[in-house]
Amino acid sequence: MSVSLAFRGSPKISEATRKRILAIARELNYVPNQAARQLRSGQTDIVGFLVTDLANPFHSLMIKHAQNAFSEMGLTLFTAGSNWNEEHERASVERLIRMRARGVLLCSSEKSPEPFELLDRAGIPYVALDSVPDTYGGPCVINDLAQCGALMADHFRAVGTRTPAYVDAAADMLFFSAFRKTREAFRDTLHRAGIELNAENCIPAGMTLEAGAEAFRRLAADGFKADGVFCVNDLCALGFQNEAAKHGLRAGRDFALAGIDDMEISALSALALTSIRQPYQEIARRAVQMLCALMEKKPLPSRRIVLEQELCARASTLEMQSAGCAVRRQIKT
Repeated sequence: MSVSLAFRGSPKISEATRKRILAIARELNYVPNQAARQLRSGQTDIVGFLVTDLANPFHSLMIKHAQNAFSEMGLTLFTAGSNWNEEHERASVERLIRMRARGVLLCSSEKSPEPFELLDRAGIPYVALDSVPDTYGGPCVINDLAQCGALMADHFRAVGTRTPAYVDAAADMLFFSAFRKTREAFRDTLHRAGIELNAENCIPAGMTLEAGAEAFRRLAADGFKADGVFCVNDLCALGFQNEAAKHGLRAGRDFALAGIDDMEISALSALALTSIRQPYQEIARRAVQMLCALMEKKPLPSRRIVLEQELCARASTLEMQSAGCAVRRQIKT
């Protein structure tokens, strides 16, 4: 019992006794048996964080902040990526249930409600992050994606864009609520300002550098005519920017260009990419707070937290404004 109290930092034993026990433990290379401790208490120290893509910088940064927060509480974070695969997502949830996780943070692929249903049946509290489908009524911390699209539409109008283009997620991911809400808000806000986003200028591509490069090649196939391009994320926008430069076009001078996420690299002066900053640190912090309250069975002030977006305007769009808002060149590829 004294050994157990010493390792738990309990005030029930003296500091001198605790130090003696820990010194002997170091000599014997002894560490407490975590599995035995959890078996006795009936509770693990595991929390889960499931995302759609571990390679996505937005998800990686959220995981980093959540891990720091949980570590301070003595909890162990289990992370997994579904890669947008419904079966992988379900398998990860089932694994967490078998591990008797205390709680789960989940960026859902939205392909099935089953992950939430499995957690409900297992009695494991969870919080959804970033984006949720319209039918979801559980606890969540999400981005205001309608504001995201509207902010960029207003900015494009202000810098003089009149022939906009939108580079979207891959064709098989257009159903996802985050992409749909952003796209619709961008299009509708432009429409109210008398600017049309034509179907031929809406390109399903993806969220990678190569996807952005391919989107440029498709838009430029019959001559590049767009004077403003809004991409589904910064990686896609940077790929678009790089491919355009190979053909003598520069973002900011020849067309406005923007992305979403505001990656750290986007602020470099050589890139100066305009972007929508989504508060990944705040999402992680608020989601951790909400999940901890649920795990401790405390009442929630709100089950749905929607976070505001921030426009970070840089040279890739602002130079258009100073240049008179006109496309300078057209090219053939």
